[in-house]
Amino acid sequence: MQADQGQKPDTNGEALEEFFAELVNTRQFKSLTGALVPHLLRMWAGKSDWRKRLLRPLERSFIKALEADEAEEQAAGRWKQADMAGLIIERLPVLVNTGAVTASELSSALKDLPEPEREALLANILEDADWGFPARLATVVLSVMNGIREKNPTFFADRLAPAVEAIVAGLDFGELEEAVQRARPEAEALVDVFNEALFKYPAKVVCMAGLLPAVMNLLSSCLTRLLAPVNEMSPELATEILLSLLREVDGKAMARLVNETAEAARKIHTGSSLLGPPGLPEFTATLSRKLVEIGRDIDPKLLWKARQAKAEVEEAWLFARSELFRDRPEMLKARLAETPKIRNAKLRAKRTDVSLLEELADADLAEAVAEGVVAIDAQEVAETLNLWCAVLNRAREERPDFFRNMLLHFANSADTDEMRQTLKWMGEDLAEAARPVARALLPEVLKTVADWLSPEDDEHEPAVADSLAAWRELLSREESE
Repeated sequence: MQADQGQKPDTNGEALEEFFAELVNTRQFKSLTGALVPHLLRMWAGKSDWRKRLLRPLERSFIKALEADEAEEQAAGRWKQADMAGLIIERLPVLVNTGAVTASELSSALKDLPEPEREALLANILEDADWGFPARLATVVLSVMNGIREKNPTFFADRLAPAVEAIVAGLDFGELEEAVQRARPEAEALVDVFNEALFKYPAKVVCMAGLLPAVMNLLSSCLTRLLAPVNEMSPELATEILLSLLREVDGKAMARLVNETAEAARKIHTGSSLLGPPGLPEFTATLSRKLVEIGRDIDPKLLWKARQAKAEVEEAWLFARSELFRDRPEMLKARLAETPKIRNAKLRAKRTDVSLLEELADADLAEAVAEGVVAIDAQEVAETLNLWCAVLNRAREERPDFFRNMLLHFANSADTDEMRQTLKWMGEDLAEAARPVARALLPEVLKTVADWLSPEDDEHEPAVADSLAAWRELLSREESE
């Protein structure tokens, strides 16, 4: 008795039973049943004559019963659509819990079955299921949609326009924005709760981390198998497939996209110039302030340690590539042989760009070159060079030996014999091959240098005179010897 008194009533079960009792009496459920049951009965009858004879009176009785119930319900005015929606919403937790319990019990039952029986049961389910039905249903739906769109391409857009307008008009985007903004603390709290629960089980953390390689391996394997049949095609067929796809690309639509993107960028640039003070567009100023704000909280040591780690990873990649080339010399040979072909393709592309300039009229070419030269901010280039020189000069004043030490390390590590031999044969080959070019160009270069070094009344004249005197002394010494 005490156990019975202490036992809680099964409220979920009673509520679920009440829900289904009310559900089966709804007009919607009866309409659905009236549409499905005759179809199921005809499927059961199949081609059997005795089943068909038994089916006819059953079907007529069933339809009459549904019609009588529907008339009685309409007369009583019972069970409106709002009532049904309210009942479903009220019983939704019960339905969800029941579905979860059912799925859990089914999973437990499958788990408790012996392995052969479990495999046989799942095999029967998978084999007996009509997998073609979803495909046929999708085909019918797509066929209907295509037929409608053939006569009226905007049929669905026209029908959905009122719904979209109602959604946009009825939805308060201010409330939506506020909801998203206010969701940040809760989202962060949920992440903290998830992390706290997850890291209680380190093994699960390791398993979760192992998902990424597993997914990458899965994708690699699937993509490999997808590409394998393509590589079995003839080159002509594979190329024709690619070209057919390329031909289907709407060039005008792509051009409109480029135009709209360019116009948006132009508008933003113009608006930024109008909003900001002269010479300082507002977008540039805002971006600068935001980057400064971000940079204030960045740990410089940590940042450069990360950059160092990235450099070491790149070093490891280059080392691994070197080891691979050492292990497979044919790959290194192919790289040395094929790399110039890639550079030649790039050179041909550059030459094509330059060759287009020859097709311009002289006036157009001169105007374009002049505008391009004027667009180059020579003052900024000079000031940048001045700043670098000033920085190097200040560093030289503080550490007079830093550049000399670097050159000494280079000189001590350089193999002068190998370098001399390289320069010797390069000089000989250059003297022989480039002689016509040198004879054509060097006179102009030497005349320009002589003009630069001619006597002038400026602050550089003493240094120029000293350099010319040093050259005359060197040449006279060689002539006397």
